[in-house]
Amino acid sequence: MGLTCLGFQANAGSVTCRPESGNSELDEAKGTIEEPVHVAETDLETPVPIFVTLSLSDGRRTPAEARWAIVGEGSAGLIWRSNNETSSCMLGSTITYSPVSGYLSPPDVVVSNRPASDSLYIIGRYSLPPDAKATLTLDLSPTQVVALGAKWGFRSGTDVTWYESGVTRTNLTPGLYKITFAETSVTGWHKPDDCVAFLSGYTTVAISKAYSFDPVHISCEIQPSSALAAGAQWAVYDQAGLWHWMTNGTTYSGPPGSYKVMYKSIDGWPQPPETNFHLNMGDSISLTGHYERPEDYGVLQVWLSPSNPVPPGAGWRLDSFTNVYGHGDVLTNLSIGAHSISFCDVPGYFTPKPIGFHAAAGDRPSFSAVYQRCHQLNIRVALEGPLMTNQLMRALGLASLGHFPKSPYIADPRKVTIDPDPALALDLKIVDWVLIQLSAGTNSVPYFSRSAFLRHDGWVVDEKGQPGIQAQLRGATNWLVIQHRNHLAVMSASPLDAGVNAHTNDFTQSETAYRGGAAAAKQVQGLWCMVAGDTDGDGAITELDCTMTRSIRTLGVCRADVDMTLTATSLDSAFRSNNLGRVSHASCASETILASRLFLRAEQQTVLSLSTTRVVATSMPAGPTESEYYALIDNGFIVNSSSASTAVHGAHMAYVAGAGTGVDRVQFWLPTDTLCRFDFNVISPEMATNAGKAIVLAGTTGLN
Repeated sequence: MGLTCLGFQANAGSVTCRPESGNSELDEAKGTIEEPVHVAETDLETPVPIFVTLSLSDGRRTPAEARWAIVGEGSAGLIWRSNNETSSCMLGSTITYSPVSGYLSPPDVVVSNRPASDSLYIIGRYSLPPDAKATLTLDLSPTQVVALGAKWGFRSGTDVTWYESGVTRTNLTPGLYKITFAETSVTGWHKPDDCVAFLSGYTTVAISKAYSFDPVHISCEIQPSSALAAGAQWAVYDQAGLWHWMTNGTTYSGPPGSYKVMYKSIDGWPQPPETNFHLNMGDSISLTGHYERPEDYGVLQVWLSPSNPVPPGAGWRLDSFTNVYGHGDVLTNLSIGAHSISFCDVPGYFTPKPIGFHAAAGDRPSFSAVYQRCHQLNIRVALEGPLMTNQLMRALGLASLGHFPKSPYIADPRKVTIDPDPALALDLKIVDWVLIQLSAGTNSVPYFSRSAFLRHDGWVVDEKGQPGIQAQLRGATNWLVIQHRNHLAVMSASPLDAGVNAHTNDFTQSETAYRGGAAAAKQVQGLWCMVAGDTDGDGAITELDCTMTRSIRTLGVCRADVDMTLTATSLDSAFRSNNLGRVSHASCASETILASRLFLRAEQQTVLSLSTTRVVATSMPAGPTESEYYALIDNGFIVNSSSASTAVHGAHMAYVAGAGTGVDRVQFWLPTDTLCRFDFNVISPEMATNAGKAIVLAGTTGLN
């Protein structure tokens, strides 16, 4: 008939029939079905709504060229649609995707099911080909940290592949990369936290990371207040070439480096001079910018002696300025306030001590300074323990590790700072402290003691790394002694002549340089050396030195570490064993006494044979308990003339003199490397009777 039935049901009811499309000869007809009918087949197909989303498999933005189309939709070819567009198609239709350069197109999709919801959602994912690679560049800042060892690297487990700042890595397989950063060689810089980078193919990723630092601080106070009222200010010029203008009393913080401070020019007020300085990590500096009118200026004059002639190179400077003035020179425009005069170093002379003074308005101060003649001691000595096969001694950068804040020798416990100039690289050349002493005789008490640094090539140097120790020789004979914390002390083979200003004593080239000859030193790697193993510094290597090693500190710069590796091992013990029985021939300095805050006190220092004396240990400041002290007392003796013994009784030690007479020495130490000694003079009852009670009372130490 050419009619299509609508609303047809397989039971009784109404039905509507309409003409098929294109048949205009038939009218719409309606009717009623009285009886149930059997429906053999129905044709109710309608278009399926679809919504297509385009994406990349790695989650990045969809390429702009990506399109999709319904195959067979148009007679003129494919109709391309953009991402997230909607359309409709019949069941069985195919969705296809446009090609995009550098990507793999999604597979075609056949619409086979009608969605339960309004639209069928289809996702077409473009993907990268297997050979797609990524590129990564990583820059580190600030620039000065790169020279200090800053690096970045890819971490895989515990393995790291390191790269310099600015290096570009190409042909990287897409994926997740763990990036870590290296520590710097200078304490105070802090590396960035580790991070993760996700790299996709055909991408170039640039990452910048900054090392942080302990900042430097610069503050400045401007005077007088009238200059502030007139508009006075100060500014910091940093290493990046930028000026930072600051108000009075404020503080500038920035990275370590070289700085300059200048002051604002204001009418009627001369500007304070610029100040140039270098600040290391965490340093602070406080300046005063003093604006002064010309009528407030003073005049300074300094006289030097000897003056006829003045030693070549002698001169003086004011404050932190670099200008050098000579004998009798006059400095005008002296500003109001506190000042300091420093003096130039001159070889062969003691440098005068700095002079501090305060100048009021219009003052005309005058000062005198004396360059006193001195002797130059050029000393070269080698230590057996740290000596290596290249005839250099081991140097581990101990200053940067905090091991050189102060000399350990009680004769000269001074504190110095090693010159930080990278060009000198002193931190990588200094081996340890040594003690230089001069004595008028081979058995005399030293009249001069000076702590100095031992460089890895054997030369004894000052804090600037320069050989030559200044001293003033006395009299006709002056014996030179070198001491070290765990090597036998040595003495020059002959005295130094006070009539000669410069002396060179090289103890490394021949045994004839030593008092005692070959018995006083040891030849190692072609050099004559100080003998290793005197752990307790008593001038002899005995079994007691070996005993101490088992209970004292074994890490860091310590008595037990004779080869300077910062750890005491069996190799250090081997030095002591091999040198057992060796003694020092420096008779004027038989003991190397290190600074100690541990002390022994006894009821009496002179005792009768077979008598018992109580000994108490004290420390400053308070340290372990006394019972902890005595648990570590050595029950042997360094010197034991009377066959004495000791016993620990709770919080003290009982010393029991033997039947003999002479000198007994108790030696006592703690695991902290602290050591002390106490000598007892042992006399017989007959000796006491002959000498009277006074000899006993003379030895009393005051302990009740």
